[in-house]
Amino acid sequence: MPSPLPPNPFDPLSHTYEHTAYESCLTLEALRSWDVSSEPAAMFRFSPQVAARVLGYALIHHPGSPIAREISGCDGNAEFMAGLAYLYVMGMIRVFKGPVPTRRVQPESPPESIDIAALSNVSQSTGSDAKKLVLARDNYRCILSGNVDTTSLRNGLTTIDLAAGERKTDIELGYISKTTGNENQGYIRGGLTDAARRKLGWASSTATVLERLAGISIVEDIHRAENTFTISPNHHRPWVDCFV
Repeated sequence: MPSPLPPNPFDPLSHTYEHTAYESCLTLEALRSWDVSSEPAAMFRFSPQVAARVLGYALIHHPGSPIAREISGCDGNAEFMAGLAYLYVMGMIRVFKGPVPTRRVQPESPPESIDIAALSNVSQSTGSDAKKLVLARDNYRCILSGNVDTTSLRNGLTTIDLAAGERKTDIELGYISKTTGNENQGYIRGGLTDAARRKLGWASSTATVLERLAGISIVEDIHRAENTFTISPNHHRPWVDCFV
């Protein structure tokens, strides 16, 4: 369980919005239990203390974020705040949780003919160009297994060290976020009560939660060519199937 919330750190004069929202979190934290007799829901799996601390620490660490507005919009209603905390966990924290990226082998001398920085200018529609650039950046190897890309090997763009245990495979591209965010409407909204669902009607998917609470667009800010990576087919499916 997260650490208890500290006293209100926001000045009531200079940070009125945050101060008021944080007071709501402190009030929720003092609640002993939920009244779930009428409608059990997944959002009530978090205790009032956990829900309050999720929202409270979100305020502390991101005081200028829209979370203060959303908390204040709940008007101290514990059910609505429980729903908001659930959305923050399922639509924000779970999306960005994960292990430290696997260490990959760096090329001794990256091909000068390929501008790695150009990845930031490659749109999603130019998948072929993106793959060429990502392969060059990742030394034509799967970042998880170290397997060498068959096509790149055939075209003389890299070599393979069989004695070192390297193998060849058809490399694919993976994304740091496996979802566009629009297909998760069921588990995002399904965990809310009817009342919370109506109150938080903007939360139709992971994508809308990210955009609403953090100003992050999955399409524009996450699903970009520079956020792709090389991966072997036998590793790609488990990655895609991984629930975040």
